[in-house]
Amino acid sequence: MKQQLFKNLLWLIPIIALVWGFGFLFADDQKLVFEDPAFEQAIRTELQLEDGDIRKDMLNRVEQLSIPNNGIRSIEGIQAFESLVSLDASGNQITDLQPLARMNRIESLQVRDNQVENLEALSSLRALTSLDVRGNNVATLEPIEELTNLQSLNIRENNIESLQPLQNMTVLRDLNARYNNIDSVGVLTQLSELRERLYLEGNPIQDWIVLSDLYDQIKDKDFARPEHQLVFSDEGGLYEQAIDVAISTLGEAEGVIRYTTDGSEPDESSDIYSAPLHLEENTVVRARFYAEGIEQSAQVTHSYLIGVDTTLPIVSISTAPANLYDREIGIYVPGIYYNPEAPNPEHTGNFAQSGTEWERPIHLEFFEENGERVLSQGAGIRMHGGASRTVPRKSFRLYARSDYGENRFRYPFFEEDTREEYNRLLLRNSGNDWNNTLFRDAMLQELIRDFDVETQLYRPSTLFVNGEYWGIYNLRERFDNHYYEIKHGVDPQNLDFLENDAVIREGTNDDYLALLAYMEENGAASAEAYEFISSQVDMNNFIDYQIAQIFVRNTDWPGNNIRYWRERPDGKWRWSVFDLDFGFDLPAAAGTVAHDTFAFATARGGTSWPNPDWSTFMLRTLLENETFSETFLTRFAHYLNTNFEADHVIQTIDEMAAVIAPEMEQHIERWEAPESIEDWEQEVETMRQFAQMRPHIVQGQLMHHFDVRGLGDLTIDSVHQDIDWTIAGRTANELASGWTGAYFTDAPIDFSFAIDEPIDIESSDLDVAAISEEGELLLLEEGTASVRFSSPEHGTLLELSVTVTHMDQEEVILETGQTISLTSEEAVHWETSDAEIVSVEQNGTIKLTM
Repeated sequence: MKQQLFKNLLWLIPIIALVWGFGFLFADDQKLVFEDPAFEQAIRTELQLEDGDIRKDMLNRVEQLSIPNNGIRSIEGIQAFESLVSLDASGNQITDLQPLARMNRIESLQVRDNQVENLEALSSLRALTSLDVRGNNVATLEPIEELTNLQSLNIRENNIESLQPLQNMTVLRDLNARYNNIDSVGVLTQLSELRERLYLEGNPIQDWIVLSDLYDQIKDKDFARPEHQLVFSDEGGLYEQAIDVAISTLGEAEGVIRYTTDGSEPDESSDIYSAPLHLEENTVVRARFYAEGIEQSAQVTHSYLIGVDTTLPIVSISTAPANLYDREIGIYVPGIYYNPEAPNPEHTGNFAQSGTEWERPIHLEFFEENGERVLSQGAGIRMHGGASRTVPRKSFRLYARSDYGENRFRYPFFEEDTREEYNRLLLRNSGNDWNNTLFRDAMLQELIRDFDVETQLYRPSTLFVNGEYWGIYNLRERFDNHYYEIKHGVDPQNLDFLENDAVIREGTNDDYLALLAYMEENGAASAEAYEFISSQVDMNNFIDYQIAQIFVRNTDWPGNNIRYWRERPDGKWRWSVFDLDFGFDLPAAAGTVAHDTFAFATARGGTSWPNPDWSTFMLRTLLENETFSETFLTRFAHYLNTNFEADHVIQTIDEMAAVIAPEMEQHIERWEAPESIEDWEQEVETMRQFAQMRPHIVQGQLMHHFDVRGLGDLTIDSVHQDIDWTIAGRTANELASGWTGAYFTDAPIDFSFAIDEPIDIESSDLDVAAISEEGELLLLEEGTASVRFSSPEHGTLLELSVTVTHMDQEEVILETGQTISLTSEEAVHWETSDAEIVSVEQNGTIKLTM
């Protein structure tokens, strides 16, 4: 009986499990889990469901879904909306539309302002009557050529070259194709219903004339009557000698062409074109067609640069002279706002004003070094900078806006960047370095390009304003909400962007102030406090940021030129680097190559610029934590061996100086700032000398501040060539056998290898080169050792020779005129940062002379 009961139980258990399993599967089938939390939250908002499960039965009858501007990256799971007819997912960060591939009921789809490159997923959505893919990266319309029920199509601001796939869309009534790369519109003549709207502005169209017969039938259009379109015999560009430029209309038309050559926009009072224009000098020609006194064509602008000899790309700006120089509205002059009686009169004046009311319209052209014009569009311009607005050659800020035409500068200006669109650009005069090297900030940012910080891309260019030579300018990116949206995909509504002492540029400073309050109360020394702060601050970024500023000796910081940002709701704070012009011995800056910038950046009690107490609080508080302190010290040592190594820095200086050197004579002739080519070369040499001496000085200062016993030289004997690896959290792939770097004793050095297997570390002398429990290398006592990193599958990964040397530190105070002699068996060379203050002979004799 018991045996039979046991058998029945055995049968019962699988049955119960099966029933339970089906119940679980059923429940799981009803409960939906979305790949993207932002997508799920947007759905909850639409459903007004704060918490609880989202089930299929809640969604399968929904016909309309509106989820714009929610920071959504993936719409995987949208398939549960089986009855969906209308979807608005605009203003997100969606790259893949594949989840829509089988949603055949959709009639209206808006995915504008996302990051979509391919429309293949929409190829079978035959019910679509309205499609909006504006502001994406779509290159071809071929995937949607069978969507013959489309009545409205918005493809504005993509990379589309051909409209030929529209040939079968015979019911299409509304087409917005602005700002693509379309050169032919002939196919549109086959679309008999295309009568509601046709927008084509911002395309290099060659066959406008084919639209002549359709022009009067289209209700809403953004282009002039095709026969009124203006044609220039020669495009703007570089010409070796004088040129005759003829202007005509595309077809026969009754009216006049009016033009200007002073940069202003033509109006009904401008000169009437009657014969080809003979141009012997740099000239900007702007023209428009008029019939019966009314403008009938878009304005056309061409810059003709005659006999210009430059090795740099060219930026040409054209605008009404009054926009720059008029006493009341001119943005470049002291004007009506200048107050010589003000405490700081240099901060008054028209050039010191800001905001949209001080933005002026321009036409912007960009020419590559070979003279090819690769960009021509309307834009806005404002003044840029702080104190440098007062100098004769000022900086400009360029704005792309729909008000001027295209809302992006769509060109890959910077070779090292994959992006092809920008919303804001700077034409920078090199800031406080405007009359010295002209590339100091750009060079210093280049040194830290691979740091975990935001830096601004750079391209030296030659500027012309209304045809007048304006000299060398630095084309740069600008940090603002548009930068973080385009570069990092951060929805502007979710951006917190602050500067200096938590001043709000975008978003809110609530979380940052809460973080500071926590640090004030709890410090950072404890593991618990550091863990919390690390959840709010990107520590790798913060460490790299501080190291960069300290090494270059930026004394217009940390009480100024600070910007940091995060993405809500849970992004970490990150710092961005800009305006390093005070670094590397700028003549106007305080301090010399021996400036103790670490002490400067951690000083307490300051009340004003350049290092008030609030500006040093976070770094000095974090240095109370042992983990942070050790990471900071070892990372700094690594950068002194690599990015800041003297020969590497000098090579960077030389390479960047060589790019602008051919242009310097002409630039100096225009501005006399610097006064001569010799002065410029001396300023460049000053940076070389700074680069030569600074690493050793900073190394010694760090040893003093952190009470370091000595240094250990690590020499690579061998390294695995096929495996990525890091030192101190930074990539070391470029380091090869024979390389030697100096690291501080007693600070752990982390090594990692991009393999998924255990790493074995062996040291020939653990007293010299110890291995911590975490697998870090510790340099301890004087002596030599060899260290080997290996893995079971790959064998030897890295072999190092280690030599540790301890050093004594002693402070000596001299009176003026006093001489002392220093001796050291190890020293082979003595240097001084300023021989006029302290002279040093090679035998070790030191004299204070001032």
